Amino acid sequence: MRSIPWWLRLGAAAGLGFLVWQSDARTQIGAVLVAAIAGLAMIAHRVHRRRIRDWRDAERAAARWLRKVGCRRVSLTGGSADGGIDVITAEWAVQVKHTTKRVGRPAVQQLVGAALTLDRFPALFSTSGFSAPACAYAIDHDVALFELDLNGRAHGINRAARRVGKRTRRLLPGR
Repeated sequence: MRSIPWWLRLGAAAGLGFLVWQSDARTQIGAVLVAAIAGLAMIAHRVHRRRIRDWRDAERAAARWLRKVGCRRVSLTGGSADGGIDVITAEWAVQVKHTTKRVGRPAVQQLVGAALTLDRFPALFSTSGFSAPACAYAIDHDVALFELDLNGRAHGINRAARRVGKRTRRLLPGR
C-alpha cells in the first residue's frame, strides 16, 4: 500500500465504485463497501505515519534516515556530556535541532568542534532550516546540512550532504 500514492488509491476506488454502481443493487452495496475499505486503508496509513512532535522524535527520525541511507553503527547518544552530539555513526557526528528559529552559525561551530574531538565528520539536521551565515560556515568547514521535514524525511542542502551513507547519491538530487 505504501508504494501507491493515496490519490491514486482513492481514484481507483472511486472508479471501481462507479463501474459497479452501474450494475444491480447487490453489487452496488459491494461497491460502497469497497470504497469504504479503501478510505479506511488510507486513513490508517496516514495515522501510522511518524510525525515529529519534539526533539526526541527529531533525533529518532534522523537516526532512522541515517540507517536507511546505509550508515553503519548508528546510535543515539542520550543526554550525557556529548558536546551536543545527538546521533553518532561509524563516520559521522550528528547534531539534530528541533526549534522554531533557523539554526545559526554558533551551532555549526560547536558541532565542528565536537566532531573533531570524536574524530568524525560533522552533520547537522534541522527542522527549521539554516541561516545564511550558518550555510556559509558549513560550506567552508565541510559540514553536511540536512533539513528534516515533520514526516521524518531528510533533504540534503549542500554538497557535503551527498557523502552521508552509501545510498545518498540515489536519494539526494545532484546540486
